[in-house]
This record gives sequence, structure tokens and C-alpha cells, in this order.
Amino acid sequence: MQMLVQNQGNNNNNPPPRPPVNNLTLFLRLNPPVFSSSTEPIVADDWLRKIGRELGTAGCTDAEMVRFAAHQLDGPAASWWENYTTTYPIATITWDQFQHAFRTTHVSAGAMSLKKHEFRNLFQGNCTVGQYVDEFSQLACYAPGDVATDATKQEKFLEGLNNELGMLKVR
Repeated sequence: MQMLVQNQGNNNNNPPPRPPVNNLTLFLRLNPPVFSSSTEPIVADDWLRKIGRELGTAGCTDAEMVRFAAHQLDGPAASWWENYTTTYPIATITWDQFQHAFRTTHVSAGAMSLKKHEFRNLFQGNCTVGQYVDEFSQLACYAPGDVATDATKQEKFLEGLNNELGMLKVR
């Protein structure tokens, strides 16, 4: 009897098991945006980037990312997804495949090319440094190869600064 009491006392030192995490609840608490359609292809790309951040914040697995992002599609975009999943079983679709298929359908290559060109031609001009930083950050995602390393990103940023500020470049 004494051993039973002693064993029960030892079990009380162990914390209770953590309840299972419901990633869908965590994801939905972040109020992720819904996407239906847009005449502006960059809006679709921005939605996909935002959803990706929210899914990462919620700690979702690859399969959950696909299911939860699809959950946030509405109207024409939801119809596109339903048609897509008749060809490709949802259980086999990875997050990378989802992103690629989504961009192929909702984001024109021409719009992405224009944004890349806009980034490559970005200069501070009459903007404040803060405004230039904001614009640089917004456009850099459209030219990932141009800012693949911290060094190339810094170089591109400094090249775009006005001459008086550009002279501050560290060599």
C-alpha cells in the first residue's frame, strides 16, 4: 500500500501531457485574408505571400498549408481549386505545388516581369530614405535572384540611393 502511495506521489511530479495543437484554430485566429479574384495580378500574389506567412506563424505542416490556404479561397478562386483537385488528388499536393499552380492561374507572368523590371530600375529620386526602403522591400520579392544574398541586396540598395547618400557606400 505504501508503494502505491509513493508511486502516485512520483506521478504527480510529471506535468500532464500537453493537449494536441489545433493548427486550424491557430491559423484562423490570425484572421487570414480570403481570396476570390482580382483584376490586379499582384493582389493575388500578395494574398499568397500573406497566407504563407500566416500558415508559417500557425506552425502548419505542408499538407495543412495546402488545405488551410484552399479553405481561404472563395468564388472563382474556389471554383478553380475544385477543378484543380479533380485532376490532382489533394492529399498529394505540396505547398510548393499549390503556390506554383495558384500563381500560374491567378498571377500573370507579364505582371511579375513588370514588377521585376520596376525593382531593377528603382532609384531613390525625390523619395525620403524611409520611402525608398519601403519601396525597395515591397519590390525585392519580385526579383529574388537579384537579392539572393545579403551582399547583393545591400549592393542593389546602395546603388539606388541618391548620389550624396550613395557616396556613403562601404567598400
